[in-house]
This record gives sequence, C-alpha cells and structure tokens, in this order.
Amino acid sequence: MPLDMLITGRVAQMGRGMMQDVARRMIGQGGVKVNGEAVTGLPSSLPRAASSSPALRSLAILPLRNVSRDSEADYLTEGIAESLIDALSRIPGLRVMARTTVFRLGPDADPRKIAADLAVAAVLTGRLARRESDLDIGVELVDAAGGWRLWGEEFHTAPERLRETERKIVAEVARALDVAPPAAASSSKTPGASRAAYLLDLKGRYHWNKGTVPSIRKAIEFFRQAIEEDPTDAAAHAGISDCYAALGMDRYGAMSPTESLPRAKAAAREALEIDDGLDEAHVSLGYASFLDLDGKVAERELRRAIEINPERARSHHFYGFFLATRARFRESEEEFRKALELDPLSLLIHADFGWSLYCARQYDRRTDAPRPVARPPGRPPRSARRPALRARGRDRTAAGHAA
Repeated sequence: MPLDMLITGRVAQMGRGMMQDVARRMIGQGGVKVNGEAVTGLPSSLPRAASSSPALRSLAILPLRNVSRDSEADYLTEGIAESLIDALSRIPGLRVMARTTVFRLGPDADPRKIAADLAVAAVLTGRLARRESDLDIGVELVDAAGGWRLWGEEFHTAPERLRETERKIVAEVARALDVAPPAAASSSKTPGASRAAYLLDLKGRYHWNKGTVPSIRKAIEFFRQAIEEDPTDAAAHAGISDCYAALGMDRYGAMSPTESLPRAKAAAREALEIDDGLDEAHVSLGYASFLDLDGKVAERELRRAIEINPERARSHHFYGFFLATRARFRESEEEFRKALELDPLSLLIHADFGWSLYCARQYDRRTDAPRPVARPPGRPPRSARRPALRARGRDRTAAGHAA
C-alpha cells in the first residue's frame, strides 16, 4: 500500500489501532507506577535534576486538587493547570511536561518521586476550593533535589478574575526558576479572550479532553458560547477546529470527513485571522489539512506552529506522523523523540512512533526514548510484535509472544 494512502482518515486510524499493540511491546517495562501500572524508568543517558544546579530549567505542573469535592469545579482544577502549562511552555529555555503526562499521574502524586522519574528539576502542585461565588487557590513550587519549597502562595479570587491570578502565578514561577518573563516569550498579538469567554474556553477544553463523541459535541457548544461572548477569542475558534477534525475521523465516525474537515479548516483560519501568532491554531489548521490530504498546507502550518512554540508536544507529534506518511522516516523520528521528551507518558505518541518504525521496516526498534508509557488500567496486555514478525516472515513465532 502506498504510504500516501495512510493519511486518509480510515487507514490512519486502522494503522494506529494496530500499532497500539505494537507500541506496548516496544516501550519496555519497570519504573514509576500510574494507577498501579508500571511505567518504565529513565534511560541512564537522560539527565536527572542536579542537586546543586544554579537554575531550574525543567518543570512538571500537576492538576490541582479539588479540596471542596465540588464536581462543578473539576473543569477549573484541570483548566488552571493546563493554562499554566501552556503559558510557561512558551518561555525559551524552560522545558515543561505536557498535559497528557502529568495528568496521568494525578494531583496527589509525590512531587519528589515525579521529579525524579520525569527528569524535571521542579514540580508545581496546587489545590482549589470553591467558596460560594469565589475561589481559593493554593500553589506550591517544590525543588526536586532537596524537596524544599521554592515558592508558594494563597490566592482568593472571583472566577471572572481567574486569568489575572494565573498570570501572577506564572510570573512568580518564572521568577523562582530564574527564567525570562512569559510575556517576552509569547508570539501572540492579541490580549486573549474576555473574562467570561475564558471560563467558557476552559469548559470547552475540559470536555474536549474527555475524548468521547458526546463530550466533543459539548465542547463545541462551550466554544461557540465563548465566541458569542467574545468574537475575537482565537482559542475558541481553534478549539472548534479540533472538535470537527476529530468528529470526522474513523475513531469517532460521528461526521463525514467531507462535512467535518471544511468546518475544521474554516474555524482554524478564523483563529489565525484573529491571531496568527497562536501556535495552537496553526496546529489545528495543519492537522485538519493533513486529514484532508493537503500535504503542502499541513507541513507549512505544522512547521510554523513549531517555530512559534517549540515546546508543544502535540505539534512535534503531528508533524512526526505527517513525515512518516511521506516516508521521511529520519525526520519523523526526530519529531517523535522531541514529542516524547515533552510528553513521555502519551500512549498515542508511542503508538504512532511505533507505527512509523513499522512502516520504516525497523521491526526491532523501540520507542523507549526517552520514557515509555504504562498500559491503560484494566486492559490486558496482548501481543504487540505479531505484525512485525509477520512482516519478517516469522508468523509462526508470533504466537509465542502473546501475553
């Protein structure tokens, strides 16, 4: 099958589904545990946080604990952490772990253990409580090597002033880590959504991240509400683009690609008309164009997204997948490895990297650089090497590798 055919929605999803199993065998064993499942440890070649480092240049931000146990505040505990990850990742020279990795570890993970296993020098933890109409937010930045508190503060704020509170947190974290202010790192030309639209954006991303058809449709509703509040909310337009691109994929089968992809591309272009410095919008247009078989636009937009913000794992992931479909395997591997440096516990990145190695006929290669991912809880292991063994004419041996 020609590799270009693999970029169609149906074939790409079939390839990913098959390579989920390939990835699980390629990515090793041992190390930190997530929900009781083993995640492999770090290769010895990766740097650990130095105990006497004068500057801390790597960071993991855990989701906030919802101490009020109010389920209506869950979107805030995740959204605040995700916003902090996004803002701090834009600072040159600061490596920030991606959402997928840190959210799998949960808000109650031990900071020193997480710092050691993810090879970061500092960990930011927090908690949130809703008090009638206001929010109490507590955050603490912990040094990985010594375990001491680098900085911490309590904030009492109204929800509509949440973004201002987040900006204060970002500024204080940057100061504590001795890195440049985030404002100097951003390429965005617009001030961002209004206060009301911003909260709707957080609700939209919260439902988008659930990854089900009903939740994605719910996300579209919230993003549309955000745009009604503020038509210049570029992030909401990009969010709608991501939702429609997903609904048109075979994984969901909720819309015809001929219907969903034009909507996805139009929404991404609207976001870029508002703010062409928003890297998320470039990723959205690049990925929707990729699914719509427009390789020229896809590559241009994904490269532009990486140029604006080289610390977003999603950009490297999608570009690596694109390059693999063009049989540009050396470049593809470079992008996948960059993605895994930022998001080491992403099953999808490992699976897509495994798929690219399979297409390159690198059947004995592993995706365990830099860190492998745990098997999803409750899912039994299955043979992952069978497709590769068949490709090598050793199908008889494959049965012996079933777990």
